[in-house]
Amino acid sequence: MKARIHLKHHRKKSKRTVFLSALFFVFLLTIAFLYLLSSKIWPVLMSYAELEAEKITMEIINQTIDTKITNQLDTDQLFLTTKNTSGEIQTIDYNPVTVNKVLSMTNQSLQEILKALENKDVETLKNSGITLDDVFLEKVKKGIIGELPIGLVTQNALLSNLGPSIPIAIHFVGSVNSNLYSEMNHYGINNVMVQTFMKVEVKVQVLLPLAIQEVPITVEIPIAIKMIQGKVPTYYQNGFGTNSNLLSLPIQE
Repeated sequence: MKARIHLKHHRKKSKRTVFLSALFFVFLLTIAFLYLLSSKIWPVLMSYAELEAEKITMEIINQTIDTKITNQLDTDQLFLTTKNTSGEIQTIDYNPVTVNKVLSMTNQSLQEILKALENKDVETLKNSGITLDDVFLEKVKKGIIGELPIGLVTQNALLSNLGPSIPIAIHFVGSVNSNLYSEMNHYGINNVMVQTFMKVEVKVQVLLPLAIQEVPITVEIPIAIKMIQGKVPTYYQNGFGTNSNLLSLPIQE
C-alpha cells in the first residue's frame, strides 16, 4: 500500500515538471518571436509602408496643386515689375496679395483632402477634383491606404506576395506648410527665365500593427514661368513663404 502511494506522488511530480518545462519553453519561444518581430520583420515592413505612404501623399499633393492652383493661376498677377523710363525692367517682386491667396488656398485645400483621407471621408475625396481609383477608395473606407504581404520580409521576388497582408494606416501630424521660391536661368541672348516653385511640407505618422513611424514629406512643384526679355533686372524676389517679408533680393546668376 505504501509503495502505491509513493508511485502516485512520483507521477504527479513528473507531470508538474513537464508542465513547467513546457511553459518555460513557450515563454522562451515568445520572447524570441517578439525579438525577431521587432528587430527583423517590422523594420522591413515599415520601410515599405513609408514608401507607400510617401507615394500616395505626394500624388495627392501634386494633383491638388495642379487642379486647384496651377490651372487657375494667372502668372501675370503673381509678379509685380518695375520699369524705368526706357521701359526696361528694373525689379521683379512677388505680388503679396496673389501669393497670400495662393498659399492660403493651397494649405486649406490640402488640409481638407488629407484629413478626409485620414477620416475615411470618401465623399470629400470624390468631390475634391483629384483622381483616385475605386480600389484605393475602398481601402480608405476601411481606414487604411494600402496593404503589405508578409512575404516582403523575405526580400525575395518569388516570395514577396505570399502570406497574409498587413494593413497600412496614416495619421497627419500638424498642419500643411507651403512657400514659394524662384530660380533664374539665362535663356537665349539677353533673356532670363524666372521659374517659380511651390514647396509643400507635411508630416505623417505611418501606422502598422504594433509599430508607428513619423515621416516628413516634402514636395516641390513648378507652378509658373516668366520670361524677361531685354536688360536683366538688378533685383528680384527669390522666395516667399507664410512669414516672409516682401523684400527684393539681388539676383544671383
